Amino acid sequence: MTSINEVIKHALNVIPGVKFYNDMITFIRHPEIYDGIEEYTPLKNALGNLLKSTLAISVVITLIKWSMLNNSLIANLELIINPLVLYISLFSRAIVISLIFWSSVSILSFATSRKISILYFLQILQVWSVLNPLGIILFWVALNRVMENGKSEEAVNNFDFLFGIGVSACSFVLIYKLLLRPVYIHLKYVLKINNPLITTLTGISIAFTSNIYLPNFFSKAMINEKSMCSLLYQKQKEKLLNHSITEDKFMFDCLRSSNSQ
Repeated sequence: MTSINEVIKHALNVIPGVKFYNDMITFIRHPEIYDGIEEYTPLKNALGNLLKSTLAISVVITLIKWSMLNNSLIANLELIINPLVLYISLFSRAIVISLIFWSSVSILSFATSRKISILYFLQILQVWSVLNPLGIILFWVALNRVMENGKSEEAVNNFDFLFGIGVSACSFVLIYKLLLRPVYIHLKYVLKINNPLITTLTGISIAFTSNIYLPNFFSKAMINEKSMCSLLYQKQKEKLLNHSITEDKFMFDCLRSSNSQ
């Protein structure tokens, strides 16, 4: 006889993306690297999981819109962000940074021990699948700060500060648990290379630095500058009118400034 738990389980499995979420939870619990097939969340599916993470991003955007309601100028991210371009940007960046990390680790491991493995590229791809939703949250926090006070590094209030710190800390913990530690252990005990810790830390450092300084070639297409300027005007409307600055003049100056950057 079918139990109520089985009925609920089958119903949940129909929901798009549920298997992906379960796989990522399993990956967080068991991030160990084996051979690409025998992992709890097989690394052979890493590229597919990265693609599926776009679904998780759309859910995060929906949650932001629902949770913020009218408490933020940019509660509706789709007013100023092109979701398709955002997904393409995140996917391409994940591929590039993963290649940089893998290349760095591979060069050092081959130079010291004549050994190399594609598994580290797949591992960091899978890590990106977990981090993408957190990245969107931090992106929204930064964008909201820019809209509110003009600076992405300056918190709007104490909650904003603590929330940003919390998400950032969570990201670093996940990077350690899902990438740094598993790669180090695999380099040391499976490939048995010389200086596995230095190799891992060097790869992480180069990838992290590249992620900071690598330009985003999709930024112009991602941001709807007209909507951004319109929201800025709505925020500053009263002050601008007191200085006899019309909406048309503000929009013209704002768009010209955006295009000149």
